[in-house]
Amino acid sequence: ALAAARGGLQIILACVPRSQGGAWTAGEAAWEARILEAVQAFAPACLIDVPPEFERPAALDPEIPVVWSWHEAAESPETDLTTIRQQLAQRQRPGDYCKIVAWADRHEQAMRALRLLQQEDSGRLVAFAQGPGSRTARLWALALGSAWSYACWRGEATAPGQWSEHELPERKNWQDLDLHGVFGDPIEHSRSPELWMTAFRAEQVLARCRQEAAPRPAHYARVQHARLEDFRLDYAAPAFRAFSVTTPLKEQALA
Repeated sequence: ALAAARGGLQIILACVPRSQGGAWTAGEAAWEARILEAVQAFAPACLIDVPPEFERPAALDPEIPVVWSWHEAAESPETDLTTIRQQLAQRQRPGDYCKIVAWADRHEQAMRALRLLQQEDSGRLVAFAQGPGSRTARLWALALGSAWSYACWRGEATAPGQWSEHELPERKNWQDLDLHGVFGDPIEHSRSPELWMTAFRAEQVLARCRQEAAPRPAHYARVQHARLEDFRLDYAAPAFRAFSVTTPLKEQALA
C-alpha cells in the first residue's frame, strides 16, 4: 500500500490476516518470510505493517520502522480504543508507529478513533475509522494529527468509506486545515458543503486579488449525527471551527 506520510512517499508492506479483516491465512512463519522477501525489494524506503498477534520479524533490519496495526471488527464496534493504544505502545520502539482503525456504522462511532488523536501529539499515531460512517472522519484524522490516512487508487476501494486519491484535497500540511460541517440525520441531501466550499474558495481568490494574507484553508463536510450529548468532548480540538445543524438537532443546539 502507498501512503502519503509526512516525510514524503513511503511504501507500507502488509499481509493482513483474517483476524484483522484481511485475507492472509498461511500463519506467522509464512507471513514473516513473505514480508522479509518484500523488504529486500523496497528497503530502506518502507515500513512493515505488523498485526497484533504477530511479532516483529527477528531478521528485520532494526532501522526499518514497524507499524503496529489493529483493526476493529464490524461485529464489535465498541472496543475501548484507549486500552488498545496502551497495549500497542508497549510494543512500540523509537521510530515505530501505531495504527488503530475503528469500525463505524455511524459517524459518532468514528469519533472514538479521532479522540485518540486529540489526546496526544507524538506524530506516531495513525487513527481513523472504516465502515459506512467513516468517510468524513478519514479526512478529519489528517487535520487532527494522524501520521497518514489511506485513499483508494483509481476508485478501487480496499475498505469501506475510503476516499479516492482524486477526491482528496492536495495539501502539504493538513494540520493547517480548519474543519467545518453540517450535522443532522438524514444529511446526504444537504447542499451546505457545496455552498460553503464555494465561499471558502472565493475567499482565497479575493485575498490574492487584494494582495491580502490568505485566510486559513478550510473544509466543510456532511456529518450524519443525531445527538449532541458528547459534542463538546468530541469537537474540542482547535481544528474544529464552526458547525451548522439541521434536523433533528436544531432544538438540541438551541437548548
